[in-house]
Amino acid sequence: MDSEENLYLRSCNYSGQKDTWKEVIKEQLIKHLKDLGVEYGLVKSETRYFEVSPEQHLPIEKYESRLLEFISKIERKQDNNQSL
Repeated sequence: MDSEENLYLRSCNYSGQKDTWKEVIKEQLIKHLKDLGVEYGLVKSETRYFEVSPEQHLPIEKYESRLLEFISKIERKQDNNQSL
């Protein structure tokens, strides 16, 4: 979500070695921010101390539940904007 409450979503399924998850996730985050047009310096500063830990990983059921909630939130926001 940005400062104007626009919602963004990017998802990636990765099934490789666990020791490379952090780098794959960080690269996906950097790509997502660049695709949104965030300036390189800001992307670099915001991802400098980015951390990924096993505690942050969700079981597939919980991830899918949160993903569906997020998609529903996006759809409600779009419906509200179209009604205006």
